Amino acid sequence: MDQAQRWQELRKIAWLQCVGSREPQANADFCSSICCMFAIKEALLAKEKSNGAVDTAIFYMDMRTFGKDSSVTGTAQRRIRACGL
Repeated sequence: MDQAQRWQELRKIAWLQCVGSREPQANADFCSSICCMFAIKEALLAKEKSNGAVDTAIFYMDMRTFGKDSSVTGTAQRRIRACGL
């Protein structure tokens, strides 16, 4: 099976963020600070590789981007709108 066939089989991809994190009662009152950036990157990559055929969704409590790469968020937001994410 080649890459084009794999993308044709995929219809929807979802990312579930913040599952179990920032829960003081579970002693997990922290944010890893990397998951949101990876989810954005992977969702955009899926859209690009499938030529927009794959429906993508990111479920999160709040989108957090940190550090010097947080400027990527502005660029990513424009790409997300363009891809219909």
